[in-house]
Parts: sequence; C-alpha cells; structure tokens
Amino acid sequence: MMIRKLVRVFGAVAALNACLIGCGVGAKQPTGSATNIDAADTQVRLAVGYMNGGKYELALERLQRAVSFNSSSSEAYSTMGVLYEQINDSVNAEKSYRRAASLEPKKGAPHNNYGRFLCGIGKYEEAEREFMIALEDPFYKTPAMAATNAGTCAKLAGKTEDAERHLRRALALDPRQSGAFLPLAMVLDTRGEAMKARAFLQRHEGSGLPLNAEFFALAARVETRLGDASAAAEYLAQLGKQFPNSDEAKRMGVGQIAPE
Repeated sequence: MMIRKLVRVFGAVAALNACLIGCGVGAKQPTGSATNIDAADTQVRLAVGYMNGGKYELALERLQRAVSFNSSSSEAYSTMGVLYEQINDSVNAEKSYRRAASLEPKKGAPHNNYGRFLCGIGKYEEAEREFMIALEDPFYKTPAMAATNAGTCAKLAGKTEDAERHLRRALALDPRQSGAFLPLAMVLDTRGEAMKARAFLQRHEGSGLPLNAEFFALAARVETRLGDASAAAEYLAQLGKQFPNSDEAKRMGVGQIAPE
C-alpha cells in the first residue's frame, strides 16, 4: 500500500508540480550557447503543458528537442522521467532520472527525484543513497521533502529506526512538512507508541491533506489501543463510507462484500 502511496503522491501531474517546482529542478547548465539553453528551456515548458493536457507523444517530441538543443539539461531529463512514468515505461523513466542526477552530481533536486523513483520500484538502498546526496546540498530549497521521502522509503524497507530518524529530521528542517505526519504516526504505531502516534495523526488531520484509507485505518487502530471506542468507531465508519473498496476497509471488516 505504501509503495502505491509514494508513487501516487509524487507521480503523474503531482510529480510534475512537486519535482519541477517544489524540488527546484531546472538550474541551467553552463553548457552550449545561451540561445540553445533558452531554446531547451522553452521546449521543456511546452512539454510540461502538453503533459498536463495528457498529450504525452507531443510532450516527448518537445523533450527530445530540448536535449538536442542542450544535452546537459537536467530539467529536460527529469521531466522526461516523469513522462515515462506517466506512460508506465519504468525502464526509460529510470534512465532519464539517472541521467538528470548525473548531470548535477551535487544538486539536491534531481537526486531527490531519482531517489523517489527508485523507492517506488523497490530499490530501497539505492534510493537511500540518492536522498542522502540531496540532503548534502546546502543550497537545496526543499530538504525537508527529501528527508520525508527518505523516511517513507526507510519505512517501506522495514527500517523503522531509520524511518523515524529521517522523518523527525524533516520536521526539524520544516515543522510544516505535513507529508511526514502520517508515515511517522505509522512508525510510532509499529513501535507500540499509540499516544505519540495519535498526536501525529491529529496533526495530519489538521494539515488539510487528503485523508486516505490508510489514515482512517490507522486512526481506528490507534484509538482502539488507547481505549476510545467511540473515536475508533467513527474512524471505521468513515473508512467504510469513503473507501469501501479499499484493502484497509476489507481487512477491518467495513468494506463492501462482493455478491455471491
């Protein structure tokens, strides 16, 4: 479930916005003429527009033009990685993200993007290395995002201590990094610290982020452990109402029952 969540949060159009804006990808490389660099940047912007409209073939053509103008454009390759993810071509997506990271070996954004992708396909150790490179960049504008990704990925790998360390680092870097709340609550619940897990669930609930099936299932479990049957029942009711077909709902007995 968490792998799907990781990809869902940073994949598709969300990846375009998070990785090309929030992560700060796109620092110009001092390669080629200024005219070619500007032309490549223009092609990337056009490609993003096509991608947002679901016109992936046209977007790919623009990105191929971009790298023909500037073969050192990390932005073009990162965007190409997102595009290939959109069309479920993981082989070329990985090649594109790897190329983007190699072009900017010390820049945080492309390494965070590459790490996020690697984690989504289960390459946890490789992903961890990429996140650490991202966090070593003193000029990276959104290090809390990389730390959150590292923590979420560590949790997927079953490394709960590393997960907690990365997630707490994310919140130390930016207390408003709401993406860390739910995975940290999950880690704390795994360790049997229900009261602390509840605190982060409450922060997640008040953050404005969408409440998914994982949230309601975890909240119900935590409230049950803390002895608040009423709160647990309410969370279960919401789980069954909002996500009746989810694995969490079925596992907790509130999902839809298929007809015989």
